[in-house]
Amino acid sequence: MFNEISNDWNRSVAAGYYHIIKKYANISRNMSFSTFLMVWSGCTVATVAQKYSNMEIDKKNTPDPRLTIDLVWVSYVPYNVHTSRTIFIIHWILQCKWAKFNLKYLVGVWPDKKNSGVLQIYRGPINGLLIIFIVLIPRFMALSFYWDNIDVVIYSTTTNITFIMAVLKITVLYLKKEVFVKFLDSMVSDWNNSMTKNEKNLMIESAIKSHNISITSTILTYLSCLLATIVQTWYNLESKQIIDPDPRLTTNLIWVVFLLYDTSSRINFIVTWLLQLYASAIGAVVYVSFDTLIIIIVLHICAQLKIIQLRIKKLYDNEYSKNIDITMKLIENVKKHIQLNRFAKKCENCCNIVLLLQLITWYFTFCFQGYALVEASHLN
Repeated sequence: MFNEISNDWNRSVAAGYYHIIKKYANISRNMSFSTFLMVWSGCTVATVAQKYSNMEIDKKNTPDPRLTIDLVWVSYVPYNVHTSRTIFIIHWILQCKWAKFNLKYLVGVWPDKKNSGVLQIYRGPINGLLIIFIVLIPRFMALSFYWDNIDVVIYSTTTNITFIMAVLKITVLYLKKEVFVKFLDSMVSDWNNSMTKNEKNLMIESAIKSHNISITSTILTYLSCLLATIVQTWYNLESKQIIDPDPRLTTNLIWVVFLLYDTSSRINFIVTWLLQLYASAIGAVVYVSFDTLIIIIVLHICAQLKIIQLRIKKLYDNEYSKNIDITMKLIENVKKHIQLNRFAKKCENCCNIVLLLQLITWYFTFCFQGYALVEASHLN
């Protein structure tokens, strides 16, 4: 069937009907791309809707207590997801699951003291160097060829800022690895401590928030990488804005770059295209996963502070049994509070520069995108 279509295409082109065939080919491509976007968007919207507004639940009737109604789908499971010790431990795993998967298995900078082997230790810096030498340096070198085209310069600078921040985040995670390891060890210790039901609920609430943020940001990151690859491959906005591009520029890859070798060879083109795709995906993943890890740590510290508040309130209300030494309980809470303050201070010292630079780059990106929108409206 596809051979017949190819033969019809060749015969039509030979007969001079190229513009007609191209018109319907573009229609077919647009329909396929639109269907693809609708399917992926539908899956994402359905997951979010089921999570936060489950239509299966009848709000007017009281559901059977044996049903689990706060998952994606209403289901019956042979255990209590709120009080089971096994599920309680799983909440800790889910809290860091997606951030750990992205930073450990994709980027290689997850703070884990068990890492061994040269590849596992240096995979993070290697990925950072790939972003620098595959994306950043070739793109900055390409700027000199279209410096007079302000629209292309703004578009290029906006994307370069993201990759620069990704490299900085890889550097922080690699250099401050021991500090983050202590954070995670403390979190594991907090989950293993004995707690009351109310304290467990506070921890689980924090874990669920962290899990929801992690999975939402991960899905959006993967979708963004997929859509950006498709758009940049089939409709490269940057290359289309360059009028009469310099022949030394390579404009048929994912990014417009200046390379010191010829990519007209099929092997060179495929290898360079794959390297650009890999470096871009790693940059996007680490850009989001770093923020997710910080959110997990901050939410955990907030949950621990709420637990301390709850315990001190119980001391004030004299809810503990008479056999418990209230002074020792107060000392334990004070020590825990001091420990949390130290962790919060260390977290701030590790991440404040990166987060400040990220905030500044957001302002620049917002200004650049606003300029691009204004220019586009004037052209229209």
